[in-house]
Amino acid sequence: MRSGSRALLVLLAALAGLSASSRVAAQQLFDAPVRYDFADFRGAGFVPTPMAGQLDSDEWIVFGLSDGDMRFGETRDTGDFARGVGDGDTMAGGVYAFLDIPIGDVGREYDLLGVQPTGSDLTPGGLLLRMTNDTGGSLEDIVINYVVVYRNDQDRATDCFLTVARLGPTGDVLDSFEATSFRVTTPLDAGPGVWTAAPVGGAVDMRSLGVAHGDDFGLIFNFADAGGMGSRDQLGIAAIRVAQMLPDGGLPDGSDGRSDAGPVDAGGPSDAGSDAGDAGLIDGRDAGRDAGPVDAGPTDAGPRDAGSEDAATGTDAGPGGTDGGPVSEDAGGVGMDAAVAVDASMDAGTDAARDSGAFDAGTTRRRDPGCGCRSAGGGDGFTALLLLAAFGLRRRKP
Repeated sequence: MRSGSRALLVLLAALAGLSASSRVAAQQLFDAPVRYDFADFRGAGFVPTPMAGQLDSDEWIVFGLSDGDMRFGETRDTGDFARGVGDGDTMAGGVYAFLDIPIGDVGREYDLLGVQPTGSDLTPGGLLLRMTNDTGGSLEDIVINYVVVYRNDQDRATDCFLTVARLGPTGDVLDSFEATSFRVTTPLDAGPGVWTAAPVGGAVDMRSLGVAHGDDFGLIFNFADAGGMGSRDQLGIAAIRVAQMLPDGGLPDGSDGRSDAGPVDAGGPSDAGSDAGDAGLIDGRDAGRDAGPVDAGPTDAGPRDAGSEDAATGTDAGPGGTDGGPVSEDAGGVGMDAAVAVDASMDAGTDAARDSGAFDAGTTRRRDPGCGCRSAGGGDGFTALLLLAAFGLRRRKP
């Protein structure tokens, strides 16, 4: 029989004696992300009104211990249920708190809801976390993350795997399945005795369980032998996080770097409000987007960008997003500007590509407001030249 099936049978046997009339309400409502870091746990047992160092027995039970079966809402604060704070060299089977466990390869420390399996404890067995669906509808996709931390100092392997279940009024398992991608197996051969972290997680489709609003469901952290001889490794669970998945495949608090407070995630940098339609940040800090409706490249200094109006109408990045003077007529005809204002550079009256409406930035040429003609030195000099030319033609006439 597979280890997962054996562990589930142990759990079912532990809960079989419960009566439907002994309903104990789960204290943990699932309507927002649920987290457990076990920083305050001291291996002091399970009680319905926990004190410092204890866990709530309305939320947590242990099964598979030689000291007997546990039911939700009971007080179990001695023996196998409350082995205290362990140092990693534990021998007696049961539940421990392993604190400040250093993990060299990730550069951090974990606090564990820990166990020491033995021949009579937790082989198979496990921990069950119970929650009540308070989302307002049936559960669909949820995201589960946690870390399995183990100390491989013995020549025996242990399977650690997750079962997700719909629970009855007393915590009995009504339906369940194994989340196969969450399985971690400790090494068969003993290593140097250092702690190792194995993060697991992902999306879990809950539809097949039919967990309606108000129903209880559970995460069952199972332990079972997986080969070898002799004593068993110490191990535990750390940094549990359970959250409902958003329609865009992200998490509701943005911790995955994708989701935001807006209706749909664009798949790029997330923002703090509704999504920027161009998949960038709405304040232009990503150097590729700005506050305009369409981005043409780097952001500009005005409220409008070169992709929305500049290229079509000649507006530029000046105050208000428009030229200070009339829109340029063409790109090179007589009496017209030397350059149409269609580029993305700023109009400050100093660049050769744009004009400010009154003066061309590349020269000192003026725009004639009457006909659009430009002169190099003034209208009066040009008129004098015309008169001289006409006078000369008349002198040459026979």
